[in-house]
Amino acid sequence: LAFDLPALRVALCKPLDLFRMYLSRATLIVVPSNLVDHWVSQIQKHVRLDQLRVCAWTDHKKPAAHNLAWDYDVVITTFSRLSAEWNPRKRSPLMQVHWLRIMLDEGHTLGSSVNVTNKMQMAVSLSASNRWILTGTPTPNTPNSQAAHLQPMLRFLRDEAYGENHKNWEAGILRPFEAEMEEGRLRLLQLLKRCMISARKADLRCIPPCIKKVTCIDFIEEHAKTYNELVVTVRRNILMADWNDPSHVESLLNPKQWKFRSATIRNVRLSCCVAGHIKVTDAGQDIQETMDVLVENGLDPLAEEYAFIKYNLSYGGNCQRCEEWCRLPIVTPCRHLLCLDCIALNGEKCTFPGCGFSYEMQSPEILTRPENPNPKWPVPKDLIELQPSYKQDSWDPDWQSTCSSKIAYLVERLKEIQATNKLSDRSMDKANYAGIRDFVSHAELCARQSNGSSETPAEKVLIFSQFLEHIHVIEQQLAIAGIKFTGMYSPMNASSKKKSLSNFQHDPTRMVLVMDGTAALGLDLSFVTYVFLMEPIWDRSMEEQVISRAHRMGAVRPIYVETLAMRGTIEEQMLEFLQNTDECRMLLKEEHELNEHEGARAHRSLHDFAERNYLARLSTVRTKR
Repeated sequence: LAFDLPALRVALCKPLDLFRMYLSRATLIVVPSNLVDHWVSQIQKHVRLDQLRVCAWTDHKKPAAHNLAWDYDVVITTFSRLSAEWNPRKRSPLMQVHWLRIMLDEGHTLGSSVNVTNKMQMAVSLSASNRWILTGTPTPNTPNSQAAHLQPMLRFLRDEAYGENHKNWEAGILRPFEAEMEEGRLRLLQLLKRCMISARKADLRCIPPCIKKVTCIDFIEEHAKTYNELVVTVRRNILMADWNDPSHVESLLNPKQWKFRSATIRNVRLSCCVAGHIKVTDAGQDIQETMDVLVENGLDPLAEEYAFIKYNLSYGGNCQRCEEWCRLPIVTPCRHLLCLDCIALNGEKCTFPGCGFSYEMQSPEILTRPENPNPKWPVPKDLIELQPSYKQDSWDPDWQSTCSSKIAYLVERLKEIQATNKLSDRSMDKANYAGIRDFVSHAELCARQSNGSSETPAEKVLIFSQFLEHIHVIEQQLAIAGIKFTGMYSPMNASSKKKSLSNFQHDPTRMVLVMDGTAALGLDLSFVTYVFLMEPIWDRSMEEQVISRAHRMGAVRPIYVETLAMRGTIEEQMLEFLQNTDECRMLLKEEHELNEHEGARAHRSLHDFAERNYLARLSTVRTKR
């Protein structure tokens, strides 16, 4: 052991009743909760029996500090345990040991929040001669990603220049880098060169290729109906907020409404996956008030037209201009029922053919009021005030029909893969993937020889979704299709996840593992050959984590990754945005400068800017009958 002067100073100068520091040759490994068993099994696999003494501490029972320091060579604990152990008034046993080495596996979780957390404070307070961080994704790779997420990791590594002095970090690297100054980029590169060892998959010839593609899927009719119903509800709310005016404080386009906007976008994205909707129920009193206004303007309450309008406002009906069905039609002062697309064609006159009724327009000067202090344009006052309001319940998937265009496509793809499991050798496209067959043949031959087997391993499939509701419907449809599967997702407990993983690994008939983000860290699933991402993922680092479960050292066959997106929906907008982030960043910068000039509030981030544009471009979808 190297002589540790700080530890000696503590031993000589601090009273013994304060705390004791135990010098140790042990390595402390901190991992996500789901990787404890993986680390233990890998040590057992690669290290001779009884060569390393291993302790896995995951529960609330505190071991003695001297036992941790002297009875083990490796101590494995979790990030959640690290958070729970932080107490500035009472020292944890982990803080009473001077470790030979501390390793944070998936250490980017330390920088997942740039705020001060218990986990970070505890990690920084630990004493050790060496500090390592293992990660494949050091920062969240979103379009608005910033280098700020590196600083908590630098604090743990105790980098003298930028880790222990936050002001130096901001002035020397963060601000110049975000301002796209060359000196900021050069300093960041120098810092990373000093403290980082980087290995890329592209540099490792032993890893087979990863073949990615995006598949855009058309809606089946039942699924399209529920998606369109939610889209119309959202668009109607935006239109009624002073005719798409982002200045209106209740509009989803208003930058201050980012929380409600994010929740709305999540519901729309979920509607792309599952045949469900935000249930719309009429506010009967509001509809009656609308009918009373129409009666005051000349509508006969005993006429068929009265009953027709009231029924359509309550249950939906066809637009009288384009004849498309609409769940929430707009009634005009001239008593025409129009869909959102038709009503939006002209904000001053009725668009019903041959009508041309002029609305009562309210100018921005007169329109100024608390809910819209800075109106952008004139709005049709009588049209807006005539519309009834509707109640919206929380998300409610349509479990009875369970219509999902994505899952229908997924089941067909899985049946195709299932058919290839019956073949001894999978055919490949020589034109598109030249040279892959030779690689696969050699790699598989080596793998079979090492396992003493001459059979081709069965195809295994990983299915990832960010939505629990989607996962439940996937599992239901897989069961109906007779495809054996297992799941690893929240809120399953650790023992259930461990059992599911074991079943997937060792049961050759269990073809599919369904998982969410809680299982996307660190697992070795190198035997998997197909990965289905059931929806586009905003955070590219999360996407890479999921794919890396299969595309990693140990894989012997190409990995096929397929991202599913619904055609003509918000998911296509997301994919387009992720491919053109530089252009969108320039638009955000221009709008930020314009807002500063007008005194308006800027968007919180590029993601916030993107979400507003998603809603502004939201549209219904059509299906082929």
